[in-house]
Parts: sequence; structure tokens; C-alpha cells
Amino acid sequence: METEDVNLRSEITLLSQIDQKCNGAFQKFLEIEEWDKNQWDEVLTAVAAALLDPDLTLLVGANLRPWLLELLSHAKEVVKKIDAHPAFCVSLSKLVTVSNDVSRFVLKYFQSAPAPFHEQEGNSCEPKQKKLKNGHELQRHCVADVDIAKATYILLQHVGEDLTYLWKWSDILPFLNHSSEEVRWLMCQCIAILSRMTEMQRESLIRKHVPEEVHIRLSVENTLTSKPKVTRNIGRDREMSECQQFQHTVAVGLVALPVYSKEDQVKMTLNWIPHICHVNYLALVKNIGF
Repeated sequence: METEDVNLRSEITLLSQIDQKCNGAFQKFLEIEEWDKNQWDEVLTAVAAALLDPDLTLLVGANLRPWLLELLSHAKEVVKKIDAHPAFCVSLSKLVTVSNDVSRFVLKYFQSAPAPFHEQEGNSCEPKQKKLKNGHELQRHCVADVDIAKATYILLQHVGEDLTYLWKWSDILPFLNHSSEEVRWLMCQCIAILSRMTEMQRESLIRKHVPEEVHIRLSVENTLTSKPKVTRNIGRDREMSECQQFQHTVAVGLVALPVYSKEDQVKMTLNWIPHICHVNYLALVKNIGF
């Protein structure tokens, strides 16, 4: 497979040419001939913020795969500034289908972040904007309960049961009484995965909470995967330019590796307690009547 040595600026330029929303987000940076250190940080923040936009998540993420780990680390900082954890969970659930690097990031992120379905104060569906000192506006996007349910289901499917050790699963139970049939269906699927139900048990749980015709329809719909918009670079291996220096990752050929953090390693060790997770399983199964 052909390999290109590309830089982030050229890829952002391409995105600005093919998408109007990207053009609005990145054009002011492209008008600057050479970025200094502060401007580089602003560019990375702007691209990271674009990952939180549901209209741009897959487009930007698929086209900037070599830089995803770095961009997600910047997005994590954006999330803290505008309280956008639910939107970030939705973005991660989309990006985990694009790059295996995202699965690693997801596990690291949820070492300290709550589950997507964990209720937080101020988690309203009202879009909000925050203006930073450099004048760049960050927007918090609306996240509905169905988006949260889908994100939880997709993350479980792609990242696997490692997440069961990190999330407080009792918070998922209220969703079984949600007014939306799709939310109830998705959360039944999640419970089936995390409690290791047999196919018969899973079907029984779903039929307790969702009508048969809805179950059939949603089963079909959720087997279909949406594809991101593509550009001429999608599907080709690309190396990150060695002259590009990033804070959170280091490029080794075609691979972006996270910078080692002793603090993160300590968190991983402290949170990895399988027997506690097993107790949670038993409590959850008991609550849903199995």
C-alpha cells in the first residue's frame, strides 16, 4: 500500500475545501502562512472541537486518523471547559469504528470519567457556547437520551467488556422505563452484554420492555453501519511529518503512540478490580428479574 508523508495543515486544507462547516472552523488558521506554537495549539483545539460536532465527527476523524490520539487528548481538555462529556461519549462511539487507537483512548478516558449514561447536573439539551481568551468559540452540542444509549451500545460492542470494570452499571436501570422504545431496546442490549446473558435470556429481557415489531425493526436498523464521507486519502497509509511536535503523542512511522504517564498507569491499577465488577453483575441481574 502506498505511503504518503503528509502534515496536518494539508489535511485541514483539504477538509476546508470539501466541507463548508470545516471551512468555517479552519479557514482563519489557513490564512496564516506559518503557525507559531500558540497558533498550533489553537488549531489543535479547533480541530478537536470539530470532533465534538455530530455533523463533523466522522468526516474529520476518518480523514485525520494519524492524529486522532493527539486530537482526542485536546478534545478532552475542550470537554472540561464546556462540560461536554455526553457529547464526547457520542463522538468516541463513532470514532471507535474508525481507528483502533480510539479503543485505547476510550479505556484511558473512562478511568476517571463517568459512564455515558451517568446522570450529571446541568446535562441539558440546550446548545451552549463558550468564548475562550483567544477569541475561539467552543460550542456544547445537544445530546439526547437516544444518543447516549447508542453510544453506550456501540462502545460496549467495540471496546468490549473491559468497560464493565469502569462503569457504574446500576445507573443504567432507570433507562428500562424510558418513554422511548429505542432507548429501552438499546439499554436492554447493553445489559445483556455486560451481564453475559444467553441469546434466550437477551430475547426475553427485550420482549419485557419492547414490543415485538419494534424489536425486529431496531434489530435490522442497528445492523446497518453508516459510512463517513471520504476524500482521496481515505484507505491509504499516511505517515505523520516528523517535524510536527505534539504534546500527547509521538509518531513512530505509521503509528501514533501515547506519551507515557505514570499517573495514568497508577489509575489503571487502582481501578482494575474484577471481583467488584462481578458483584455488580449479580446485583444488576437480580434487579431486572433474572
